[in-house]
Amino acid sequence: MGTYKKLFAYIFSFVLLFVQLLFPFVRPVFAASLPGCADSQNGVCNKVTTGLNIDISTSVGGFTGSLFQLLLSIAGGIAIILIIFSGYNMMMSQGNPEKVKGAQETLTAAIVGLLFMIFSTTILQITGFNILHIPQFGK
Repeated sequence: MGTYKKLFAYIFSFVLLFVQLLFPFVRPVFAASLPGCADSQNGVCNKVTTGLNIDISTSVGGFTGSLFQLLLSIAGGIAIILIIFSGYNMMMSQGNPEKVKGAQETLTAAIVGLLFMIFSTTILQITGFNILHIPQFGK
């Protein structure tokens, strides 16, 4: 499990670095230069449709919201896959206490991670929308 934690730390650090490096370069995109523009006003593209049919806002707040939504969806999918995988490992352990314990630890970690994601999203929405009055967190 130590290698997974290290891999997760590297991926998380890379995502944070990518987001921090990307924000200074976020600028309005003119609709005439972007064929995938889903919503434009006064020649400025407000939303872009991706190849996966996902609309991403070009404003900083909308882009951050879209990025959070995408990352939380991926993390939730990984948590569900881990829950299914640990259930399969528990069934296939054939009573071996070491394998059962490993499957239980994976199941516990997946459920705790999923609850952590749910509660952190809820806290972020409450503090962002109700306390700080950031409109993009009200969705």
